[in-house]
Amino acid sequence: MNTTRDLFAAAALLVAFTAAGDGPAALRPAVQQPAPAVQRPAAQQPAPAVLQPAPAQANPAPPVKRRDPFFKSAAVARKTFEKRPNGTFVANATSRGETYSYFMEHLTPRFDARTGAHVGYDITTTQYSLTHAGITFAYPRDEFEIAQNFTYRDLNGIRKSGVLVYVDIYVSCTGDISAEENFRAVKNYVDGGVCVPKEVGRPGKLMSLKASAKKRFAASQVIPLYGDSGDSKLGLLVMGCNKDKANEKITPFIYEGELR
Repeated sequence: MNTTRDLFAAAALLVAFTAAGDGPAALRPAVQQPAPAVQRPAAQQPAPAVLQPAPAQANPAPPVKRRDPFFKSAAVARKTFEKRPNGTFVANATSRGETYSYFMEHLTPRFDARTGAHVGYDITTTQYSLTHAGITFAYPRDEFEIAQNFTYRDLNGIRKSGVLVYVDIYVSCTGDISAEENFRAVKNYVDGGVCVPKEVGRPGKLMSLKASAKKRFAASQVIPLYGDSGDSKLGLLVMGCNKDKANEKITPFIYEGELR
C-alpha cells in the first residue's frame, strides 16, 4: 500500500464530498420548516358567523283598560252603588252643647221665741244649671275623589255617562252629638250649603255639595249615597255628565258668588 497515494486519494474524496454538499455540513439535522397551510377551496371554507342582534326585550303587555260598567237604567246604577257603604260621619263628629248642674245648700238656724234656745236649722237647696251652646255644621276636607265611571240609559233609551265620586266630610261641633244631629248637619250641607264662621276659615257660605258636583262634572243630577260604614266619606252618584263641559278647577270649597 502506498501511503502517499492513499492520502492524496482521501483528500480528493473529501473535496468531492464537500462540493456535492455531502460533507460535515450535510450531516447536520435540517431545520424543520412548518408545513404550508393547505388552502381549501373557497366553497369549502366555513361561512363566517353572522352576528345576530341581541333579541330586544319583549315589551310588557299594555295594561288592560277596565271597561266602564253599563247599566240598563239609572235606577239600576243607583241600586248597584247604594250597596256600597260610604259613611255615617259619626266617627268624626265631636256636640252641639254641654250642660253643667250643681246644687247649693243654705242652712238657716232656728231659735225658740220664748226661751231663745237653738232648736235646729232650716235647709234650703238651690240648683244652678249652665249650658254651653255651640254650632254644628259640616264641611268638606278634600276634593272630589273619582271612584268609578259608568254608562247607563235614561228613560228615553239614550246612553249617558255617570261617575261615582267620594267627598271626605267633617262635622264640627263642641261636644257629643247624636247620629240624627250628625246626619242633619251633613244633609244641610249637601242640599243647601253651609255658612263658614270666621273661627274656622274665610267667612262666607260654601256652595252646596250637589251644586258644586253638578258644575264640576257638567251633570244633570246628583244623588247622595248615605251609607253606614262609619267613615267620613260621602258617596255621590253624578248622572248625565258632559265630559266636554266638565271643569276640573271646581272643588267642594267653592263659595257662593264665586262662579258667575
